[in-house]
Amino acid sequence: MGLKDAGQGGRDGKAGRNPRTGRDPRADGSPRAGSDAKGRDAKGRRPANAGREVRGRDTGTGDPRGSNAKGGQSPGPWQVTGPDARLVDMLGQVIIGLLVGLAALVVIDLIFALLGLGPFGHASGWLAAILPVWLFVEELRAWSGVALRFVLAIVAAAVGLVLGSVVGGAAGSLPPLGVGAIGAAVATLSYTLLWYFGVRWLSYRATGR
Repeated sequence: MGLKDAGQGGRDGKAGRNPRTGRDPRADGSPRAGSDAKGRDAKGRRPANAGREVRGRDTGTGDPRGSNAKGGQSPGPWQVTGPDARLVDMLGQVIIGLLVGLAALVVIDLIFALLGLGPFGHASGWLAAILPVWLFVEELRAWSGVALRFVLAIVAAAVGLVLGSVVGGAAGSLPPLGVGAIGAAVATLSYTLLWYFGVRWLSYRATGR
């Protein structure tokens, strides 16, 4: 009887069953023999793909590409151009560009005045429109599907220059830096309004959207 029980226990052990309960621990989801609960094998090595699933998982930001600062995140409100740009985005970009350009002009003109190269305030304030003009060029590229965008840009620029010259000329008592800055502000803001509504109207006529 004892030999029979021993043989039966040996067969149970070979089959992977517990000789006391007669149950297979693998059926309960228990770790197999030769491996621990952390996924290591009998020699203490972990699988080659362990941990890769966590790195490739979504971070919960709603973007499946993760939180990559260069390619994963959408542009900020002051970096949007084209059809996705709102009017407040464009106006904000133009105003910030004007302020940065004007500040750079004031610093450069002040340095020249300190060096005795001319009186302060005689630099052309129209140069403050350099950054807004760069934005307008990017807008032309972003609306490449609109055939008449160059015509609209020329008309908007002509209207802006006329309005800027008239308003700037009304402040003739100011030095050239102030007169040009006022003219540049009026010209670029006028262009922004004409371009924003004009290019969307042309796009709607061409595509119906």
